[in-house]
Amino acid sequence: EDPREIEEIEEDFAAEYYELQGTPLWIAFGHAEHAILDLLGKALGRPVARLFAGGVQRTEIPFYISSNRRGGDPAAEAAEIATRVAETGCAGAKFKVGRRMGRNRDAAPGWTSGITAAVRAALGDAAVLYADANGCYDPAHAIEVSRMLADHGVALFEEPCPGEERAMMVQATAGSAV
Repeated sequence: EDPREIEEIEEDFAAEYYELQGTPLWIAFGHAEHAILDLLGKALGRPVARLFAGGVQRTEIPFYISSNRRGGDPAAEAAEIATRVAETGCAGAKFKVGRRMGRNRDAAPGWTSGITAAVRAALGDAAVLYADANGCYDPAHAIEVSRMLADHGVALFEEPCPGEERAMMVQATAGSAV
């Protein structure tokens, strides 16, 4: 197939393998897509970034510390995050809120509000904060949590609703304060 028709290739791929949807399938497709882009760049004698409208957008990429813990003592977790931020010199941190796929339940009583306030206090106002709910909330709860996150200057609220529930994600995003 013509590698310049990558969007059509992706659509055909998705239609052909629709019964196998999931992370393993799309990781494989992503690797194939990267290989196609690399071949196109080499054929044209250009870096891959120059194949896209706008070209190179940045030469440095900011990074952040990511914590996967839920529950326990928010202050202790925030202190651990602050230590890791200081050791690496990164500009921010991502932390978990809610319970993974938790149907509006918190990981522990007061965890979400506690970890949000504790991380902000530990890192200060200049740090960029990201919160990840791993699909914990329905849209109404996601919007409510987004307001609390916004009050603490959180820049991104990742996967507030189950990722496969597109309508829920659209609704939550439309009403989100973050």
